[in-house]
Amino acid sequence: MLYVVDKKVIRHILERDRKLLEIPVRVEFEYGCENGEMVEGSLKISTLYNKQGVARIFPELDMVELDEQIDSTVKKELREHIAFAIQRLKRD
Repeated sequence: MLYVVDKKVIRHILERDRKLLEIPVRVEFEYGCENGEMVEGSLKISTLYNKQGVARIFPELDMVELDEQIDSTVKKELREHIAFAIQRLKRD
């Protein structure tokens, strides 16, 4: 089995009260790959972003809800990234 460890910056767009904020999220992830397929349950994700900065701009924002939105954005982007990476592995 091959383990892939990678880092990526994913941008989450937050819109509130006619304000737009682009939140850069540093993502470190790893997953196992066997026979050209991602091993089920092997994906581990670690994220980091400036919560305090977002809270200063949007003090009324529910941070739990923001975490859920960012997790959703990260998972969507990583699915696309990993699918592309595995396709490249199959070709090479």
